Amino acid sequence: MSVEILGKEYPVETTTNFVLNNRYMINEIPSNVFQLVNIENLNLSFNILTTIPTEIKNLTKLKKINLCSNKFKEFPSELLEMSNLEDINVNVNKISELPEELKNLNNLKVFCCGDNKLEKIPKGILFNESIEELLLDGNKIKYVPPEIENMKNIKQLNLTDNKIETIAPEIAKLSNLKQLFMLDNEFTAFPKEFNVDELEIFDVKNFCENRLGRAFDYDNIITGF
Repeated sequence: MSVEILGKEYPVETTTNFVLNNRYMINEIPSNVFQLVNIENLNLSFNILTTIPTEIKNLTKLKKINLCSNKFKEFPSELLEMSNLEDINVNVNKISELPEELKNLNNLKVFCCGDNKLEKIPKGILFNESIEELLLDGNKIKYVPPEIENMKNIKQLNLTDNKIETIAPEIAKLSNLKQLFMLDNEFTAFPKEFNVDELEIFDVKNFCENRLGRAFDYDNIITGF
């Protein structure tokens, strides 16, 4: 059995990856997509989507969804009930808030919400202990709160190009953190409790050299992307 989507046939049983991105510029997801019940990876980036229909819940095996570079003003609430999701990308939209229910996605490993309009790190993210990679670069975040300590499994944290002025010392409790990106922010002090020697990537070098007045040994640290 197969279904036709925008003039192309897709076998229902064997389609696990589905891409419908930039050359289509769709403003709604074709309904037949939700018949492909074995999809694990759904790429809908570089379109003009503003909403997601409730039928996406039919994709019970979905693990990864890419909604980068669309027109979302709100995080799609339909995703909050998709417990198998491991990777969500909503980079380059117009999202200003994230729902607290994100903390209930217990399989979520990667969350990307860069280049949006966030002014704080949402509680739904701070209290999701399963997240290993969090990318919130290019927002308007003003501080790193003490609740950051709840992200016990985080390995990569990208807060580059925000408005961060203060960083809670609890960031030093992230024992699994290996990559920290905080270039282009506004803080003038970094928690003394933080042990940079435990990192593989520490991308705040220009800040440390020019404003912090602390000497770090970069010989064994890769800086930059």
